[in-house]
Amino acid sequence: MNPHPADPSPEPETMPEVRRAGTSLVMIAAAVFALSLGALFLIGWLPRHRQETEARKDSAEIAGQAQPLAVARPKVTPGDSTLTLPCDVKAEQEASIRTRATGYLKAFHADLGDPVEAGQLLAEIDTPEVDSELARGQAALLQARAALAKATTVAEQTERSLKRYRLLARGSASEEEIDNRTSARETAAAVVAQETANVTFAEAEVKRLTALQAFGRVTAPFAGRISARAYDVGALLSPTGGTELFRLVKSDTVRVFVRVPQIYASEVTADSPVTVNVRSEPGTDFPGKITRKSGEFDPATRTMLFEARVPNPDGRLYPGTYGQIRLALATAKPLLLVPTSALLFQGDAKREDAFKQIITNLTKIEAALGKAAEFGKVGQNYTAWEQLAQLREQFPDDPKLGREIELLSSKVADFTRALDRAHQFESRTPKQTGTALAWYLKARNIYPRSEMAEAGIKRLLDDIITDETAAPSETVGTTVNPFDEPKRPGN
Repeated sequence: MNPHPADPSPEPETMPEVRRAGTSLVMIAAAVFALSLGALFLIGWLPRHRQETEARKDSAEIAGQAQPLAVARPKVTPGDSTLTLPCDVKAEQEASIRTRATGYLKAFHADLGDPVEAGQLLAEIDTPEVDSELARGQAALLQARAALAKATTVAEQTERSLKRYRLLARGSASEEEIDNRTSARETAAAVVAQETANVTFAEAEVKRLTALQAFGRVTAPFAGRISARAYDVGALLSPTGGTELFRLVKSDTVRVFVRVPQIYASEVTADSPVTVNVRSEPGTDFPGKITRKSGEFDPATRTMLFEARVPNPDGRLYPGTYGQIRLALATAKPLLLVPTSALLFQGDAKREDAFKQIITNLTKIEAALGKAAEFGKVGQNYTAWEQLAQLREQFPDDPKLGREIELLSSKVADFTRALDRAHQFESRTPKQTGTALAWYLKARNIYPRSEMAEAGIKRLLDDIITDETAAPSETVGTTVNPFDEPKRPGN
């Protein structure tokens, strides 16, 4: 028997206790985690649940109440049935009166602003050279008539002599004598014909000189008013002089010329009424009607020339006046107007954004048109046209913008033509850079602040520099004169 028994082993009793302690810790941690998730859920869900409850409660209250609704009735407005354009007023008849005679101005019988009748004497010209030539021509006519009378007498005498000879010398006259007398009769008849022609020539010369002498009396070709007088008494006048003696206008009815843009040309018809306004008569309307049209469009301005006749019995419309003409269009479509607040796109963000963009575009176009109108009032038509033309690149289909550009095009036709020609040569294949550059330079010369012309010049210069940079290196620094003759071998 062992007097020292072995110590008892602790392992069988301590291992189960350790396992129980670890399991308890895991359960505690899980419980804490679950409680945390529950707290977080309550923190996030409770406020939202409260808001939804309040919202349902408010909705229930609102559902039981009458909702205010703003109502606006659409307005039907007549379309724009008139078109106002600039116009030029000209006289119904206008004549530049010049002299056909050479001489000194003797007297005036009408002066600036005087009304005259058709055929009324306006001025007298002293023509001594024509007077002397006429007297000489009249004397020559008398001589020719006298020679004709003498030749006629001789012809009659030879005719009678031949008849007597044949009657008295019947059967005994020689053939030779008869031939001589017959020849004398024919010669006398030829002399009569010649003298008759001389008389006719002398009469024509007298008539010519008489007409030249009559040109010394300047008369009015039609009834009207003297609008210009160039010379004073004593001035030497000649038919080759370049200055008119008088200018005569008839303006009881005036002709008004207007260029109508292409989009409206078909709406302006013959006999349609017009109203003319001029600055010299503010607030006064002068009615008339369309009488003629050119029937073709100007390729530079895309406008057609129309003529209107406007009665002017009291002479208040002066020829040469610049004015405004209001044309009556053939058709006018009614417009339906609704307030902007009536347009609502709920639940469609794309349509709402598109509508906002339309409003932004319209605002931008209206602002540009207003600014262009201000430029036009101070005579800066080139600036106004270019700003609208640049904006049209963004909105090519806007009718109002297109109409304003066409109205301005007639005032800046030289500038637009230069730009159009430049674009044409630049877009050709192959590109005609030099010619296009020359037209861009001309456009800039017409309007030095043109951004469009400057952009074209810069674009073409960049092309030229690019072409020179891409050229072979061996040609750099070599200048070839096209007029130099090629070198011959041995030279």
